[in-house]
This record gives sequence, C-alpha cells and structure tokens, in this order.
Amino acid sequence: MDRAFPTGGGEKDIRQIAQDMRVRYVVQGAVRGAGDRLRVSVQLIEADTVEQIWSDRYDGNRASLFDFQDDITRRVVTRLAPEIGAHERQVSRRKPPENLSAWEMCQRGLSEMEARTIEGIHTAFDLFHSATKADSAYALPHALLGQWHSMRIYSGRSSDPGAEMLTGIYHARMAIRLDDRLETGYVALARLLTIRDALARAVALNDNDAAVYSAQTFVNLFQAEPDTDEMLRAGLEAIRLSPRDPVGLVLPLDGRHGPLDAGYGIGRKCPRAS
Repeated sequence: MDRAFPTGGGEKDIRQIAQDMRVRYVVQGAVRGAGDRLRVSVQLIEADTVEQIWSDRYDGNRASLFDFQDDITRRVVTRLAPEIGAHERQVSRRKPPENLSAWEMCQRGLSEMEARTIEGIHTAFDLFHSATKADSAYALPHALLGQWHSMRIYSGRSSDPGAEMLTGIYHARMAIRLDDRLETGYVALARLLTIRDALARAVALNDNDAAVYSAQTFVNLFQAEPDTDEMLRAGLEAIRLSPRDPVGLVLPLDGRHGPLDAGYGIGRKCPRAS
C-alpha cells in the first residue's frame, strides 16, 4: 500500500512511519520554490538505521506542474528497485546464510553472481535453490534459476546444454505459474528460447526493469535479421535504468557504434566454470 503524508523528517518520524506501514524503506521528499521555479529533493531511507540509501533532485516549473509531477513519479519509481536491490545485496552478504529469508537468498545470490567468480556462480545456484525450498510459492528464485541456466548455456559453460535447457525452461515456467505478473519469469523464458513473445509480455508487465531491456539486446542476436538499432536503444536504456545491474548488461553494437559481439556481456565478464 502506498501512502503520502507530511513528516518532520527526524529519526523518530522515519522509524514510526516505517513501523506504522510495516515497511523497511521510506521515501522522503521536500519542495522548494523561487518564483516560477520548483526544486524537489527525494531521499530513499532505510528505516531501521535511518541511513540514506539514495537521493536525487528534480527541477521544474509551476507552469507545467502536472507534467513535472508525472516525470518525478516515473523517475523515482524507476530508480527505487535497483537502489533497494543493490542495498539488499550488500546487507545480505553480512548475514549468516541460515538467517536469510527467501528474498534475501535471492539478493545474496545476485550479489555472488556480481562477483564474477567460479565460486560465486556456484554459490548463487545453491542460494537460488535454497530460496525455492524456503518458500515453495515464491516465483523469483525459479525465475533467477532460469536465467542462471541460460547464462551457462549461452556462455559455453554447460557440459549438457540440452538437459540444462529443459531444466531452465522448467524453472522459468514454474516462476510464471507461481506469479504470472512477475516479469522476471518471462525474461528467463525469453533468454532461454530467444523468443520475442515472452519478452513482449515482460515489457508489458514492467517497462522500468533493466533486465527486460538487457534481454531484448540478447534475444535480438538470435533473430534471422537482428535489429541493431533496437539493440542499441535497449542496451542504453538498461544502463540508464540500472547502472549497477549485477547480472551483466549485454550491449551489442552495430558498425557505427562498435563491434556486434554476442559475448560482450556475461560471456566476456564471467570465467568459465564446469
């Protein structure tokens, strides 16, 4: 549930708001005006520690107030998920594995993949599997397992691509069955089968997810006639939405901008693992 109300901004206020709303993070904003000009400052705060996780400011004018409000809403919503995700991954690394929730296991797994090490890749697999056992009705770890298997297949790490493809598809479809509103499951299926239909569904569900645009560049590589302009736009949008994407951005380019290279993203950044 989303609520907005005035607050004094002190530590007690932030913690009380979070307690009342049963949330871990609070978005706080302030507006300053000078003549026709407006400046809105926004902060993302972790309630328990009252630590500022992210902040930004937006300038506009009163003459286009409604457009300004819509723009701020879009830009803030776009930034919240990657910033919270990055912070959660840091927090999860400091917790003993036995104390992690299914959500935290997923974040820890993404953090391990971000390390780009053989050990990290295998640890991520174990964490995603543990998350499916910790909460059998939770779709996210299945979606991440689907993407994990896709990464192994298309980067040449799999010793049995056929069997791994079937396993990845199972997890992607399980994620969709558990939660057909979670775009990550469709992203996993699109990466595994390199099909546009699943990708279109992911975009329709959440066009603010960097992983959707990263997958768009990847899927294009396997089309009979790759649309390099679309690939470039999608790759740049993925970077804009989430500069700290832990899975790895795939940004193939055409001859005007650089080499078209299927291994530019995950395949180039990760070591080979058996």
